[in-house]
Amino acid sequence: MILHRRSLIALLLALVATHAAPAKANDLSPQEMLRLLKAGGYTLHFRHALTDFSKPDRDTSLGSSCGTQRNLSPEGRKQAADLGAAIRALNIPITEVRAGPLCRTADTARLMFGSGFTIDSDVRGGGPSERDYPGLRGLIATPVKSGGNVVLVGHGHQFAAVAGAAGEIDEGEAAIVKGLGDGKFTIVGIVKVGDWKKMRPGAT
Repeated sequence: MILHRRSLIALLLALVATHAAPAKANDLSPQEMLRLLKAGGYTLHFRHALTDFSKPDRDTSLGSSCGTQRNLSPEGRKQAADLGAAIRALNIPITEVRAGPLCRTADTARLMFGSGFTIDSDVRGGGPSERDYPGLRGLIATPVKSGGNVVLVGHGHQFAAVAGAAGEIDEGEAAIVKGLGDGKFTIVGIVKVGDWKKMRPGAT
């Protein structure tokens, strides 16, 4: 059965209200996703921007230097700056930004939003399973007031460990999450890097 787009949005909101399973990513068009984000009430979990895999992590312990970590590539630094510019151009309200402590997440947040962000150890990679990330689950499950959105800049593997297969995101992509409280949340969709441009008025 093919749902009219407005009906799909209404159904999604109803599912959120009843603690239903995550909606499938890309069920909404870029313009419809923009409508939801402008209304606010969501957490945008970004995976850090593009990195240089030729220089792998050697030490990611708390307080380790950037020289021992896999860092943003020049392309990644531009990607992060472009993502931030796109969000500002779309007038998406952002009320809080938190980033993991590794250099690639902090640098992504800084290039996207400037210095107005908080380093939060709950928004970081570490172990392979959800039980290692109760803090991250708490962050993404926290309801966000309408009129604004919260941004988390973290890592792909730890978000997928909490969210499952529906939460798999590539570098620079964002999972849009509706926090329901009490450790529960639903994934509204995945915004790919190129989708922000598709949200612009007149984009096809």
